Formats: sequence, structure tokens, C-alpha cells
Amino acid sequence: MASSGDDQVFASVRDEYMAPVLAEIRLSADEEAGGEDLRPVHVYRAFDDYFAARARRPRTLFGFLHDHIFLVMAVLLTIVFGAFGLYHPDDGDVAGFLDIAKICAGAVVGGAAGGSAALARRRAESPLGD
Repeated sequence: MASSGDDQVFASVRDEYMAPVLAEIRLSADEEAGGEDLRPVHVYRAFDDYFAARARRPRTLFGFLHDHIFLVMAVLLTIVFGAFGLYHPDDGDVAGFLDIAKICAGAVVGGAAGGSAALARRRAESPLGD
């Protein structure tokens, strides 16, 4: 159970910070409605846009590598084994290197397809249905 001190903190945050946030969300919802009557879906989209924009972190090279390490490694391995296969002086090992490069390239395609399927699933499960 929350203590009265906790209630005071929440009341303070509500009074000091939520009014400007809700005012900004209201403006965004009105824009989303485009002159029509305001509906719950407009307010939901405004909330979603507001908090999604604040949840995004700045894109850096390290952030991209961290988020997509599987993809980056598969691409690097495809390039390395493809180069070994193409520039290897012994023709007997070329097919082996190119087979490994094809497997890594398949992993890149599979990873991209999996990401696309996951995104489609999230969109289908969203309350907006779009």
C-alpha cells in the first residue's frame, strides 16, 4: 500500500508536469482528427506518437550495431567467406568457402524476413489494427 508521502509525490508530478503533457497530446489529437469530432482512436494515436517519440534513443553506430548484431555479423561473414572463395588460390576449396558464404547470406535473408514478420504481427495486434 502506498504511503501518503508517495501520494504527495504523485500529486506533485500530476500538478507540475502532466498538464503541459496533456495539453500537447490534446493538440496532437485535434490535428489527428483533422476537423472531425474527436474520437478515442485520435487520442490513442496522439498518446502513442508522444511517448514513442520520447522513447526513441539517438541513433549512433554503436546503437545500430547493438540492435542488429546478428545481421551485422551475418553480413560480415558473408563478405569474408565470399572473398575467401573468390580470391583463394586453390580451386579445390573455393566451393566450400562459397557454400559457407551462401549459408551466411541465407541467414541475412532469414533474419530480415523474421523481423518483417514480427513487425507485421505487432501491427496486427495493435489496438488500431493498422
